[in-house]
Order: sequence, then C-alpha cells, then structure tokens
Amino acid sequence: MSMKGKGGKGGKAKGGGKSCSGGGTIDIKRSKDRVTASINESILTLRQALFNDLGQNKDVSVGIAAPFFKYDRKGVDANIEFKTKLNKEEVTWAFDNIKDSMEEIYDASGYGWDDEDKLAQLTEPEARFLVIRESRPEGTVTSPRCALKERNVYDQEEDGKKGEKQASRGDMKQTTRMKMAQKKGQILGVVHFRFSVQGDFTDEMAGAPSLILWDIVFDVDVRRKGLGKHCLLLLELMARRQNMTALCVPVQLSDRGTEAWMNKGGKGYKPLDIESKEGIGFETEEEGFEIYTKSLLVKQSSPVTTAAAKPEAEISTQVREA
Repeated sequence: MSMKGKGGKGGKAKGGGKSCSGGGTIDIKRSKDRVTASINESILTLRQALFNDLGQNKDVSVGIAAPFFKYDRKGVDANIEFKTKLNKEEVTWAFDNIKDSMEEIYDASGYGWDDEDKLAQLTEPEARFLVIRESRPEGTVTSPRCALKERNVYDQEEDGKKGEKQASRGDMKQTTRMKMAQKKGQILGVVHFRFSVQGDFTDEMAGAPSLILWDIVFDVDVRRKGLGKHCLLLLELMARRQNMTALCVPVQLSDRGTEAWMNKGGKGYKPLDIESKEGIGFETEEEGFEIYTKSLLVKQSSPVTTAAAKPEAEISTQVREA
C-alpha cells in the first residue's frame, strides 16, 4: 500500500501508518486486501479487452456500427481500420511522421526523444492501432497529387536499388507511402493506443483501467479537418465497450497546440487529479508531460440499461456533428 502524499490527512500524522492500539495494523491489512482485489479486477478487465475467449488478440471493433469507421467530410474521404499489429510499411510511416512532428517537442519538454524507444512502442504486442487510409477502389487514383506520387514510385523502382540508396530520407518516406497507396489507398494517419492501467505512465500496476492514447499523427493534407476528433470519439466508444474507466491522453508540457485543444476542444478532458497521480507516483514536472483524462464512469440510474446505453447514443450524435 502506498502512503505517499497522505501525511497529515489520514496518513502517518493520524495513525494511518502506525497505531499504538493496533487498529492501524488492521486498517492497513484491510487496505492491502482492497488494493489486491482492485489489482486483480483491473487485470481481469484488461485481459478481457486484449484477448478473446480463445486467448487470441481481440478485435474491439466488432459490434461497432460501420459509420464510425468511415470519415467523409471537409474534403476527406477515409476508411478507418482497427489493428492489433502494424505491418512493416505502416510502422515506418508511423515512426517517421511521429518523429517529424514530435521529436523537438519531446526534447523541449524534458521527456526526451529516443528512436529505439518509440520503435519498440509501435511494435510491442500490447499496442493497438487505428490506421486511416484514403478511401478508393484498388487500382484507381482519386487525385492528380496521388497519381503523381505513384508515378514517382514507379520511376524510383525502375532506377533500381542503387538509386534508392542514394535517395534522400524524404524520398524514401514518399516511396514507402506510395507503395502502400498502390494497394490499399494512401495512408493518412495512425493512432497508437493501449488498454492498460494509469500506472503504465510510471511502470506501476496501479490506477484505474484505461484506454491510453499514446500517439496520433496525420498526413499534413488532412489535418484540422475533424479527423482527429472523430478518432478520439471512436476510441471513447471502444473504451466504454471494453469497460475502461477512463480515456487518458499524455500531453508534453511544451506541446502548446495539443494542450490548447485539450482545454478547449477536448470535451470532458482535464488533468489527472492529484490523488490519482499520487496513487501511481506520477509527478508532472518530473515526467515532462501532463495526463489529460476523461472519466468514462456512468452514473447509474433506473433502469440500468438506459444509463449504459446513453453514452453510446451521445457519441453517435457527436460523430454525426463532428
């Protein structure tokens, strides 16, 4: 049991950690029992979110209405796919784009950027993803821009491996992107998330079971068009259906843009409360990022089924209006 931060308010100053009468010992044992029961319950919840009855990776998109996986507004026509593992091309695209947009922010916040660490995160078995691709029939082209890029891929491949090695880093990223586009449509974004406990931020098996959004990155052509908000609503629906109690978004302290969006556009999100931070041993300044959290707990009413159905109906409305 963690006593951190409780001194003077029910901690050692009031006998919470020590008692001449022995009552403190009983309270501590009861507290340990409650903590153990809570951990076991969290493990069960997470296991059910990660694996099906056969022990295989669970497809948490099953049962969610098809419109949630389609986005066709503001000039964007995209399909969204849930995946438990990225292929090699998707890992490369995600890593390159996350690094381009976040490396300086990570370093400025004090958290620090590490290539190997980010690649490991994107390939770990526990990672889950949404992959967003341009919606188009296989073998067709929807725009002159896409057609030009695909022609460039063909020309680069004709030049052979020697020319490919001499290409700049930017050319290589374009080649990877367009090889994918030839088959499934141009990749437009990747969302990386996990089902875990809030203690995941400090490597502690503690805190509420949550869906944690680690990375969300989009092609420059589809930014600021509502796609990010749509994906966030989809994640919220997945989290509720898997019985998570919160949706957490870590935001680097130097990432003013995301911070401003969470404060204004992220409906229901606020920094993790002090008690929860103390429970997992998290200190914002020391870690270099803030944890924005949205509680997914539903206030029970009669009948219970009405209360459980209400959030999904509200999310559906928000998706239509996004």
